[in-house]
Amino acid sequence: MVKFLHNRNPKKKNVKATTLTTFYIIFSMLWFLISNHLMGENSLYGNSQLLIKYFNTASFTLVTALTFYTAISKMENYLHLSINRLKLSNENLRSAKERLHIQLEEINMKEEALRTSEERYRLASDGSKDGIWDLDLIGEELYISRIFTELLGIKKVDPKSNFKCWYLFIHKEERAFVRETLNNYLEGKIETLSVECRVRKNPNEYIWILLRGKGIWNETGIPVRIAGSITDITERKLSEQKIYNLAYYDNITGLPSRTYLIESLHTLTEESFKKDRNFVVFFIDLDNFKQVNDTLGHDLGDLMMKNLAKHLQEVFDKSLCSRFGGDEFIVIREFNSETDNISEISKNIVKSFNKPWVINNHEFYMSVSIGVSIFPIHGTEPTDLIKNADLAMYTAKSLGKNTYAIYNPMMRSNLLDSLHWEKDIIKGMEQDEFIVYYQPQISVDNEACIGAEALVRWKHKEKGFIPPNEFIPTAEESGLIIKLGEIIIEKALKQLRYWSDNFINVVPISINLSPLQFQQQNFIQFIDQTLHKYNISPSMISFEITESTALKDINQTIETIRILDKMGIKVALDDFGTGYSSLTYLKQLPISHLKIDKSFIKDIHVDVREASIVLSIITLAHDLSIKVIAEGVENIEQYVILKDFACDEIQGFYFGRPMDPEGFVKYIMEDNTSRGRVMEQKL
Repeated sequence: MVKFLHNRNPKKKNVKATTLTTFYIIFSMLWFLISNHLMGENSLYGNSQLLIKYFNTASFTLVTALTFYTAISKMENYLHLSINRLKLSNENLRSAKERLHIQLEEINMKEEALRTSEERYRLASDGSKDGIWDLDLIGEELYISRIFTELLGIKKVDPKSNFKCWYLFIHKEERAFVRETLNNYLEGKIETLSVECRVRKNPNEYIWILLRGKGIWNETGIPVRIAGSITDITERKLSEQKIYNLAYYDNITGLPSRTYLIESLHTLTEESFKKDRNFVVFFIDLDNFKQVNDTLGHDLGDLMMKNLAKHLQEVFDKSLCSRFGGDEFIVIREFNSETDNISEISKNIVKSFNKPWVINNHEFYMSVSIGVSIFPIHGTEPTDLIKNADLAMYTAKSLGKNTYAIYNPMMRSNLLDSLHWEKDIIKGMEQDEFIVYYQPQISVDNEACIGAEALVRWKHKEKGFIPPNEFIPTAEESGLIIKLGEIIIEKALKQLRYWSDNFINVVPISINLSPLQFQQQNFIQFIDQTLHKYNISPSMISFEITESTALKDINQTIETIRILDKMGIKVALDDFGTGYSSLTYLKQLPISHLKIDKSFIKDIHVDVREASIVLSIITLAHDLSIKVIAEGVENIEQYVILKDFACDEIQGFYFGRPMDPEGFVKYIMEDNTSRGRVMEQKL
């Protein structure tokens, strides 16, 4: 405005007023002179009067001209000022219009940017599949986006709904946790709101979500609003759960794994110290479970393992059962020294497994060996408790399996002895220290030697003769019994070949089979190859298996015995009466002989009940067309009773102790010449 006024030329400011005034004066004077002349007034007045009149007229003209000039000048100035003001207003209006135009363009740009931002946000929101929520903390109204409702499987919903209604969608076990986390955030106890929880998608399904948000507080510090997003993290949680399960749970049985057990034991030992409590560690091993896998394959073996694990959980209700590895389980049970009897508990566990287990039409008898350690008596560290329970379990196995043992410090030295035994057995097999002795089997009808049982003896180069009961358990536990059994079979067949080649009349040889050996998949093949190797007739050998061996897998046992029978090899059931003594299975097994254990024969001549049991066994066997061998006969009283009971064959010290090959041949020859007991056989 100032710039505009300064641009005006001050000399031209009153040009129009001056011009109009000048014209006015000239016109007035001309009008006066012409009017006087026309009217002839010049002749009426004298010169002096005329001058006065001219003067008055001129003065009036000048005064009025000045008045006109002043008025016109003011009017001109006013008009110029008004014009300037109009121009200034016009300039201001033009500037305002330009500013409004700029502002309008800015508004349009902002609106376009907002639309673009909203579009990007919508695309980003839809693309990320995250739901958006906005909670009014004052009115407790909750705004939710379309994706939010889609995540929960809801088709129709008011975008602005009450927060309490949506709160009920959260899993009831996590509602308090979500509420507490939200309150902690609003109270400033935590910096960020981020919580994972389950929400209901439909009546039978929950999904995992990650709920995140940021709040707004008013000037007084009161939270008024909070908004955020929810993300479906179900797949991630499932993956995490799978990883956790792989790390902490056995994928076959579903039981806690070794890792879970160790961590739980650390926690339990700390709590037990604080609360002065005791607990027991049961180390449970499935006896000969490898045979199940070898017989059925690993798929059915896994199914069997599941059933056994389920049974274990039923037996140990409210206790921590875990699969420690392979066929080993560990159970942690609280222990009250005033009310709990560890021995009785262990016995009941062992007994609970002694029943038929049917898998895919295969029937097994399973047994377990259990080692027990007690906190804090046998250790205060998890590793010590497990190690000592493990040692006790191996002690139970060395006692014949199917039993239990409670840890004591002496077991450690026994374990070292067992390790030494294993090394010595391996060395003994390499140096051919194991030899076969033969004990005669006598026919009750004519007292003739009609067979012999091959019995292994260990002639140690340093320790001399070692009885079987000292090394056989170790050989069975370590698996060395398979190789040792093959050595015995080969030695027996080689001996038969030698006797035949030297024209010595011999009798059939009966050979004991261990459970591991009998269940080997290549067992039949090995026997067939060895018979052909030494050119021995199958009728010259027979095998003895125990009840526990036969009932490990009754179907497989029957099949194997039938194959052997087709080959011409008979099978006897050894130690009858010491195992399950199931008459049902006795009827099913295609055996040729049944051997009554010596524990029943020992007091047969002094105990009527023992005699009744033996008579019942003999009668039953004969009804099933099975011959009976009584072992452990040591005196004539026992022999006479057995003969009266119509027992078929006798074996024991009364007729002959186990003998080396030379002694047995001499026994046969003497028996042949004196009483004609030898039964000639053709190989």
